Amino acid sequence: MNPRRIADGKRYPIFAIMSMTEDEDLRAELRAIYYTLNGIGYKIQIGVYKQVKAYFANKGYYDRPGSYQDYLYDSLQRRYLDELIFQIMQGADSIDDMARIAINIVQRIPYDDIKVRYDLRYDPECPIRFPYEVIYDNKGICSEKSLLLAFLLKELGLGVALFRFDEENHMTVGIKCPPEYGYRHTEYAFVETTGVNLVTDDQIYYVNSKQYGFPFIQLKSIPELIPICDGASFEGVYQEWFDTRDLHSYQKNSASYYHIARYIEISRKYGL
Repeated sequence: MNPRRIADGKRYPIFAIMSMTEDEDLRAELRAIYYTLNGIGYKIQIGVYKQVKAYFANKGYYDRPGSYQDYLYDSLQRRYLDELIFQIMQGADSIDDMARIAINIVQRIPYDDIKVRYDLRYDPECPIRFPYEVIYDNKGICSEKSLLLAFLLKELGLGVALFRFDEENHMTVGIKCPPEYGYRHTEYAFVETTGVNLVTDDQIYYVNSKQYGFPFIQLKSIPELIPICDGASFEGVYQEWFDTRDLHSYQKNSASYYHIARYIEISRKYGL
């Protein structure tokens, strides 16, 4: 079953997911999930379940490195996100494109600004969502979206790590790559999850949730590297690296016809 293109007018069947227990009747709600690959927008649908969401909501932990394995290696979560993983695999011709689809899907999930501004500000030990909850709620903060992406990349067979920036109160994903494209001399390329950005682009401005007034900042500290699993390398990341370089050139030469044309091309390619 292939994911359908937006506006192609076709309908595709949705997997029937087995009940959590034999005697419990689970009713599926459909979630639409969007991504852009090579300039084409796609839409897929998966079934999600309120009972499964409630199960994970009762398991949540405060954000701490020791809990990340629990978030990423839960067998029930794997079972109920199988459909999404399968559709990502079916929509790609290579493992690099699987990575691109997973990254773009997570980046397009809305950022939970309310949780950052209020819930975490007044309750620092507010639990973070499991990856399944991010899909169900269709929103998440940086750590939640990063854990979702790490989960998907792990299940797709790629090497994955997390970058934890305690000074800036931020988290991103690292995807295994050729060493020349690694972030801060690591073997992992930088992947921002809070919005649609190019892999390797680490020059993004952020809202700093630690300070009153939420000033814009860039990531300057040396992050803690948290390896998750070994796996395949994102060998085609050089394409994102070159596009990122041209995107930064446009920001410095926005009046140049060439740079404007490249910006439009890059924006279409990634759905910026």
